[in-house]
Amino acid sequence: MHVVKPGDQFSIWGYENRTTGFRWIPDLRMDGPCKNHISLVNEHYFVQETDEPMMMGVGGTAYKTYELSKDAQKGECIIPFILNQPWDQAPPGWQNHADTMIKLQVA
Repeated sequence: MHVVKPGDQFSIWGYENRTTGFRWIPDLRMDGPCKNHISLVNEHYFVQETDEPMMMGVGGTAYKTYELSKDAQKGECIIPFILNQPWDQAPPGWQNHADTMIKLQVA
């Protein structure tokens, strides 16, 4: 669990394969004190080194920085993520997988 204060920024990273469209997508509509108080402020993607730059099927690492608004309330926030292609519909209940959640404690 990450401890943050209102106004803080926090970063996450994950392996994804943008050459095939797969990206880590958060559900920022979650319930709790962070609902409507988190926004993406920066995103960088680094491709895995290969002999051919941007070769199809080669993955990389995404680094994303989010900011918690200054008017967020104290409490625990759970942000679910899914590794999905943006044009695909996520399966029902995808937000309930503990291994793809970020937990924040707003202090």
